[in-house]
Amino acid sequence: MHTINPPLDNVLWVKVTGKLSKEEYADLVPSWERMIARYGKLRLLFQMEPGFEGWEPMAAWDDLKFSLSQQNEIERVAMVGAKKWHEFAAKLGALLVDSEVRYFDDSEIDAAQRWLRE
Repeated sequence: MHTINPPLDNVLWVKVTGKLSKEEYADLVPSWERMIARYGKLRLLFQMEPGFEGWEPMAAWDDLKFSLSQQNEIERVAMVGAKKWHEFAAKLGALLVDSEVRYFDDSEIDAAQRWLRE
């Protein structure tokens, strides 16, 4: 399941829990495309709630395809989580795209927001 908070300037905040399906991922893409159309660049706060179990394989594949096709328009991604594998997912994502990707612990949500607005 996912929740999209109202954007603050060019920062979009998405919270995810459970397992992100292909259909749910497809619901996220239009919000990202609107932000890119409006601001030219996307800054994303991707908050992985404690119950987040990851992506279904097709959702992960779609995420990779979107990230690679839009990497010039994705300026920064702050991935916020509480589990060691959340941090690993952020580091892996940073290797796969030409965007700034940083991991923040749940307790650092304010720092993640500040970094995205810099």
